[in-house]
Amino acid sequence: MAPEQRAYGISFQSYALFPDSPSAKNTAYARSPRQNLDSQVRRRLSEMLDPMGLSGSEEIFPAKLSGGRQKRLALT
Repeated sequence: MAPEQRAYGISFQSYALFPDSPSAKNTAYARSPRQNLDSQVRRRLSEMLDPMGLSGSEEIFPAKLSGGRQKRLALT
């Protein structure tokens, strides 16, 4: 299969997380850059964080997460 036809993703060494924002806002930023997270956005966040093993981490800042959890947060 030619390289341009292969399905692949890239995970950078630097996770590009906002250090001054909790996990929920880091995850929601691309979908809703507003400051306030409404109930619909919060519900969707739970659906995204749960399969990554990050449920309950919504208010935790990236520096308090392990390297593996930071990487999973960056992938959400």
